[in-house]
Amino acid sequence: MQASISMNRFLAFAKIGVGIFGATTSTSLFAADTPASATATEGNAVIKTWVTPVYPEELKSANVQGSEKVNFIVNADGSTRDPVIVEADDHRFDESITAAILASKFTSALDDGRSVAQAVQLVWKYALPYKPSSFVEVTPLPKSPAQVLTQPPTDYPTGMLARRLDGAVRCVLDINTDGAVSAIHVVATTDGDFVPNALQALRSTHFKPAHQGTLTLPDRQQSVLSFVYDTASAPDDRTVWQVNGLSVDAPTDGSPAPKLPPILVLPVPVYPSAELLAGHTGDAEVTFTLNEQGLPETVTLVSASNPAFGQALIAAAEFSLFEPPVKDGHAVKMTLHRSYHFELPSEAAETGESGEIRVERELRAGQAFKSAKGLDHPLRPVWQIIPRVPLSEVAKGNKNGKAEIEVVIDEEGRFRAPKIVSASNDAFGYAAATAVSQWCFDPPMRNGEATQVRAIIPLVFK
Repeated sequence: MQASISMNRFLAFAKIGVGIFGATTSTSLFAADTPASATATEGNAVIKTWVTPVYPEELKSANVQGSEKVNFIVNADGSTRDPVIVEADDHRFDESITAAILASKFTSALDDGRSVAQAVQLVWKYALPYKPSSFVEVTPLPKSPAQVLTQPPTDYPTGMLARRLDGAVRCVLDINTDGAVSAIHVVATTDGDFVPNALQALRSTHFKPAHQGTLTLPDRQQSVLSFVYDTASAPDDRTVWQVNGLSVDAPTDGSPAPKLPPILVLPVPVYPSAELLAGHTGDAEVTFTLNEQGLPETVTLVSASNPAFGQALIAAAEFSLFEPPVKDGHAVKMTLHRSYHFELPSEAAETGESGEIRVERELRAGQAFKSAKGLDHPLRPVWQIIPRVPLSEVAKGNKNGKAEIEVVIDEEGRFRAPKIVSASNDAFGYAAATAVSQWCFDPPMRNGEATQVRAIIPLVFK
């Protein structure tokens, strides 16, 4: 459940995402699924009403003294259960101490303001003369986190095979007291197409439950699943850079070419909807400079057979992320080139094609998609990332804009074939469409079956 070293960079990308990008969805339907903020209140169980253990007369008269160490559970309502004698100088004291514990009342432990059960330990001394104190302290037992028992492999997505990119998905898992994963919160991913496969693997993962003494506990853990392209299955010997149309200029002074930084995030350019439906193919090429953090700071269009293709590739380049370029052991800036061919989907399904291509083919064939009205459950986001304010607009001092994007949400919950319905300008429109193409929702369900639906996403840049 760990990412490779070369993928750790994307974790930082998730943390700085709000600073890098600058848009929000303007409707609560598509807002992130986060609870309202609350002030956490924590506290351990404390004795409310203590019933003093009886000193057995036969032991008192025989001057038998000793101590008992007992583990037990304080329930969420303050009652007690399951006392277990851990150590005893004389087990003839056992019945007395367990009876006292079961008769006593506690103020329960608090976790984020909620009353919860807690496993605690009590040490009680039987000493003569018997003058038990009214102040009694219990100590919480240490907690052991949940541990993975079984986890299926994370299959590399067939839709990513043509791109050969390695990737990762970072999640937070809620694990119940049976050891099953009850909820998954996607925190970051290098590409939205990795998310459904990560969720499938995690939902089938089983844990040894977290525990505190004999008390099993719910747990929350982070998990990072890695996806590595199997180069042995590659149909040719092209590098991942060549496959994705990336290159770098050789130094003019004859020095060795710089080492190409690993790719972390490299989205497919959005196919402009008007060109797709009109059956237009084309090409575009951009050049862009990475800063010392591996983020594009300038993107320039070199050529495009159609202005829309150029805008789409610019937006994809601005959305990309790389490991910091390094020369002589130091992070440096680097200028890259990316070319892309916009190719129409085949009329028939092909092995390993992406869901994006499949939906594009269906749109080209004139298939109509129903709205989300009438679904079994409202649409729920699993992974969303906000778009970056276009660099061209930042240069103008204009960070405010709007866009409405129409998408098809497929049976896996992936957002496909984004269409710009309206936008402040083309740059904002393609930036929004590129980001939305990475989104993932729970699969839309209609009458118990996964289905495809159409939705319109309004976004506001600010």
